[in-house]
Amino acid sequence: MYPTLSSRFILAPLANINDIAFRRLCKERGAAMVCIGLISAEALIRGNDATFDMIQTCEEERPVAIQLFGQDPDVLAKAVPLLEPYADVIDFNMGCPDKHVMQQGCGSTLLLEEQKVVRLLTAMRGATKKPLTAKIRIGIDYPLHDEILSLVVAMESTGIDALAIHARTASQGYSGHAYWQIMKEIKEKVRIPVIGSGDVRNMLDARRMIEETGVDYVMIGRAAMGNPNIFAGKDVEQLTLDDIKTTYSEYLRYAEQYGIEKFAYLRMKGQLFFKGFEGAGEMRAAIGKTASLTELLKLLSRSN
Repeated sequence: MYPTLSSRFILAPLANINDIAFRRLCKERGAAMVCIGLISAEALIRGNDATFDMIQTCEEERPVAIQLFGQDPDVLAKAVPLLEPYADVIDFNMGCPDKHVMQQGCGSTLLLEEQKVVRLLTAMRGATKKPLTAKIRIGIDYPLHDEILSLVVAMESTGIDALAIHARTASQGYSGHAYWQIMKEIKEKVRIPVIGSGDVRNMLDARRMIEETGVDYVMIGRAAMGNPNIFAGKDVEQLTLDDIKTTYSEYLRYAEQYGIEKFAYLRMKGQLFFKGFEGAGEMRAAIGKTASLTELLKLLSRSN
């Protein structure tokens, strides 16, 4: 059974983004659940140290969903129990648009293989009593309307506990617009909880998605990257530069606590956390000029 959550808003499984410090930051700001994205089932059963580092969790961020990808039912069945000590929910990725993942027969490629999907999910369902979910897109090059409706009914028959939908095709990546209407039709087809994703820039969009499609929960991804405070109901336009500095100072402190400070520093230099508010451009430029984590923390500690 899918767990009862404290709200209807979930941090999406952003691969290479949702480190433990960032997940805790979002959880403490109101995310009902946080997700760890794109864990290779093959790497997991081989005991790959880096993969196990990626699934380390802390009590403060629970509940945590961990997302597996793969295309071999035996491998997935062996991988699922290895996640049980770390995950409150186990998710199966059928939506990744990355060409390297799809070339392995994983991610969005599986949208075209209903019977194979049934075998994969059945194998996973038989390997764990933990809540099991799956995340899909609505097609590869164009929306697969009837095929997706058939697919989600078949997926529900395997005993999964919830279904997440990014309402874009794989070829869209994160561009263009999401087809919310298909989420509404999927919600009407299945009885399990449905989690919507796509074109959620702020809490107004999240609430509108629930109202217009009937989804039970909303996954927030890119909007949270630049503004973890979205889970506290604060859109980026409502925040001051000092609010943002405080947020990311806290992120870096958590990163130090969990031993990922080097990664966190490079991530803050390379990704556009600071945008959408007055002074964002100047802050990005100043961060780019820092030469160390110490310099970055000093920069963030200065008041306007």
